Amino acid sequence: MAQRGRPAKRKAQDRVVLQRLTLSHPSATWAALRDELHAHTGVWVHEQTLRTVLSRP
Repeated sequence: MAQRGRPAKRKAQDRVVLQRLTLSHPSATWAALRDELHAHTGVWVHEQTLRTVLSRP
């Protein structure tokens, strides 16, 4: 079956960066985490995407 929807912008190393950011800034807002992720990787993602990425094992 073909993939539906837009291709994912995030990569495996982006998840690692996001996990490190959340550990180093545990009280940061979703918007702040999104901005930090962009500063480190150059990728803009929606706040809901951050929640989805972090909730997956």
